[in-house]
Amino acid sequence: KYTHIVLIAGGIGITPMIAYYRYLYHAIQDGLYSHIHTIQLVWSMRNEDDARLFVDTVSVVCAV
Repeated sequence: KYTHIVLIAGGIGITPMIAYYRYLYHAIQDGLYSHIHTIQLVWSMRNEDDARLFVDTVSVVCAV
């Protein structure tokens, strides 16, 4: 019933959020959640080095 989804992750918690983001994206494309207009993924981490571990994965998700 929600039209806007915000996913919030901290540090390594990005891993399940990426999976959920992908699920939602594909479900929207398949018409299961056509009422959702936006998905926002907010990721907080301690330092830039932590982000480098996931940069390729997050880049692929954002390109979807």
